[in-house]
Amino acid sequence: MLLTFLWSRGRSWTEAVARDLEDYEHWRLRAAENLVRVGGMKWNRELAAFSGLFAWAVKERWISRSPVATRQVVGRRGEVLTVAVAVAKAKDSRPSNVHWLTPRTWRLWINVGLWGHTRQRVPERGWMGRLEDRNVAFTRLVTSSGLRRLEAGSLLTFEIPKLRLPEGRYCHGRIAAEVTRS
Repeated sequence: MLLTFLWSRGRSWTEAVARDLEDYEHWRLRAAENLVRVGGMKWNRELAAFSGLFAWAVKERWISRSPVATRQVVGRRGEVLTVAVAVAKAKDSRPSNVHWLTPRTWRLWINVGLWGHTRQRVPERGWMGRLEDRNVAFTRLVTSSGLRRLEAGSLLTFEIPKLRLPEGRYCHGRIAAEVTRS
């Protein structure tokens, strides 16, 4: 979208200046004419992508200077890091609130949430589930393989690898390129 925005101004991405990015930020976050405005987290991800693109372009000498306003800070280990200026980051974003499950909690979630058992691993009275084994198998496939839901859901049973590697606990297999994002 940034490239389209620049093109509408008659500029190539290699000709972008800081003012272009400021105007683009305004359009993405606040412009009344834009019916598809984004939130702070989305803008911060886009800003990180622009920063990476233009840093690469400077390194490869496509451009002499990045239009993304940056500053250098010293990291914990004394290394010098270049980061996007804080004023360009969205003020309304909040950090991700990610919580990881312990293996014990994960097993409890599988037992209670998918199999319909109690905490004591006894089937819950009145549980009307029909497809517990399928749901558990699918959940384990997605979490252990790295496949996305749509990728895993498109697999046929004969496409799931059965032979383990001699040195490890994983099976190697292939999925069709049409199924993946890559």
